[in-house]
Amino acid sequence: MQRFELSRLKEDHFERYDVSDTRSLQEVVKKGELKGNDSLLVVERGGERLSFSVYDMTYYHVAQGELAGEPYMVAF
Repeated sequence: MQRFELSRLKEDHFERYDVSDTRSLQEVVKKGELKGNDSLLVVERGGERLSFSVYDMTYYHVAQGELAGEPYMVAF
């Protein structure tokens, strides 16, 4: 097995999706920004939920913010 070369590691290889503003799922669908067949990644904590478009997460790979008063990080 080859060893991983630390020199290949780049800091912030992917742009993070910093979630500071959210909208209701109903609003996003009503505005046509999300279609009925779009896939979502849903996270829940303390009875609060956030959903992320799988399409967006394939670009960002990492989302972070605060949910139910606690910081979170989601990787895809």
